[in-house]
Amino acid sequence: FTSYSSGFQEAFSDSIKQPSLLLDNMDRVINMIFVQGLLSITLPYSAWGLVANVFLAAGVWLFCLAGIPYWRQQTLPIRALGVSAALFILAWFGVHSFWIAISVRYALPIEPFLSAFFVVGFCQVGQRYFRLSRRTWPVAAVGVLAFYAVANASLIRRAFDPSNPHRKPEQTWQWIVQHLPAQTAIVNPKGAVVYLYTGRLTVGGV
Repeated sequence: FTSYSSGFQEAFSDSIKQPSLLLDNMDRVINMIFVQGLLSITLPYSAWGLVANVFLAAGVWLFCLAGIPYWRQQTLPIRALGVSAALFILAWFGVHSFWIAISVRYALPIEPFLSAFFVVGFCQVGQRYFRLSRRTWPVAAVGVLAFYAVANASLIRRAFDPSNPHRKPEQTWQWIVQHLPAQTAIVNPKGAVVYLYTGRLTVGGV
């Protein structure tokens, strides 16, 4: 916890001193939760990728806001649940705007709530502007689940693809465990990962 706290304080201080770092990190976080996390779309880190990221994220945000009338009509416990989820998402975004580590896995805790807001807003837009009945709600929910099933199937297939350069080097880790003494220190830029799978101390690359 101490190392995470000091890391966050350092990142917060750097972001305050250089607002451009904060804006760049916020763009990456927005891409992580709205584009990669919710829509399963990977954009290049370029000028047009930045523009596309802003438009896609804005579209998702507008759909989520479109669902506000629905939540207002619900009973007090449901409204409280919706408000709690919204505050949780905002708090998460506030913290990760200063957190330098960007990975889609960090967005997993908020994606279920964000997906619910998105589906509700999508259905509200359909009812209001396209005169769609409430019967379309289950269809929209099934469509979202099917979309994520396809995206996850593709992700799992790539993860186990032998040609994937990001696949875990399990044979290398097994060799380290079987042939290197427990006191051995390994020089590797991804020391935390090596320690997790081998139990060997690591030193950052020089």
